Amino acid sequence: GQQVGTFYAPGVPVYKFAKIAFEVGMYFNYSMLMIERNTFGLDLIQRLRKEMGYLQILKTFRWDRITGRRSYEYGWNTDGVSKAKLVNDFKEAFEEGIIVVNDKETLDEMKIFQEKNGKFENIRGSENHDDLVDAFSLSVQSMKANKSYL
Repeated sequence: GQQVGTFYAPGVPVYKFAKIAFEVGMYFNYSMLMIERNTFGLDLIQRLRKEMGYLQILKTFRWDRITGRRSYEYGWNTDGVSKAKLVNDFKEAFEEGIIVVNDKETLDEMKIFQEKNGKFENIRGSENHDDLVDAFSLSVQSMKANKSYL
């Protein structure tokens, strides 16, 4: 439950970020990674798994409306429903003392994060980021899953 590090560098190309994620995962005992699938995340997952052989990427399920079955996929697909789960679980873990935030920038982003009209956004507009809150929320989901594929 302890936040042990943050990495925030917007604009890092995916091929470089994959190397960073690989090294950080290995440094922390081949830790489980929870990657957001949206936009660049799918490419990151593919690079880590296929090119680098990193298998500790958490699978999540999603309901397939066409087949009527659950299907598992690597990473977390963020949409309106799953974003609410991310935020609510993060809020609970923080308020109950299950996690400890040790980073000033993450705490600053938490201050501007709000629910408005059923959507989660930051109150200062799109020019301000809440990526650290999103990333920590994903780590809470990984912690809750408590899985290892080894």
